[in-house]
Amino acid sequence: MKKENFIISCLILIIIFLVIGGVMFYNSNKKAEKFFAATEQHFAELLVACKQPTVAAAPEQKIEPKKLLRDDIYKIVVSHQEALNDCYAKQKNAKSRRMRIALEIQNNGMVTETKIIESDIKNKEISECVTSVIKAIQFPSFDGESVTDEVYLTFDSGSLI
Repeated sequence: MKKENFIISCLILIIIFLVIGGVMFYNSNKKAEKFFAATEQHFAELLVACKQPTVAAAPEQKIEPKKLLRDDIYKIVVSHQEALNDCYAKQKNAKSRRMRIALEIQNNGMVTETKIIESDIKNKEISECVTSVIKAIQFPSFDGESVTDEVYLTFDSGSLI
């Protein structure tokens, strides 16, 4: 009987271990389910956060067209003062000193047409020299059609003012 008691005792211990193991396994599954459920929840929240922009989108910038203004034309013409003064220096009679010149500027910045509208400088060589200097000027490119404008040149004592 001792042998039978021993076997019964072993079986009872095995059953107890199986029950305890089953309970532990059941609890660990519950913990695992909770862990994976929480992980899924965090992952879902992360996906939602990734889809939403964290920084406000920059407002769409409106690109203004580049224009060539009258002031720009004058500044650029006057920046060629030395070459224009060289033309005027060819005049022996310094009493005449004013010119009004029309010019057409294409949107790529090239001067395509120059014409003297008014001048008290009657020397053809000087007039041709001044118009050739202006025609050689490269203006900045701009948007739109060509620009037609007039520039007024006044020379004083042999130099452009």
